[in-house]
Amino acid sequence: MGLTGGFADVGSLYDCFTGIHTDELDESILDKYSDERIKIWREMIDPMSRANFHRLWDPECVKDRDEFFKMCEHASDDPVFGRSVAESVHAVRHDFTQYFKSKQGATNGTHA
Repeated sequence: MGLTGGFADVGSLYDCFTGIHTDELDESILDKYSDERIKIWREMIDPMSRANFHRLWDPECVKDRDEFFKMCEHASDDPVFGRSVAESVHAVRHDFTQYFKSKQGATNGTHA
């Protein structure tokens, strides 16, 4: 999860810098970026990473390990389920483009 979280961080930060560069966002978005990334790390990435570590190395987690690998096998055998598992990675990414000025006007029913 750490590497996946890192990719999400880069993508989100890219959106923030793009928004600043195109004058869609001001620099305060970087504070929002920091808050959101910390929240996602605390609520998702760290717990999943710890669970994965224990699943692999803790002898008391054999049952969890077996269930995890059954889920992986199911994802491999069932394309619909496999796709849903693969797409769940998007949960670690926050869409910072939603704060772009042009999108704010569009969501409020006004024109930017």
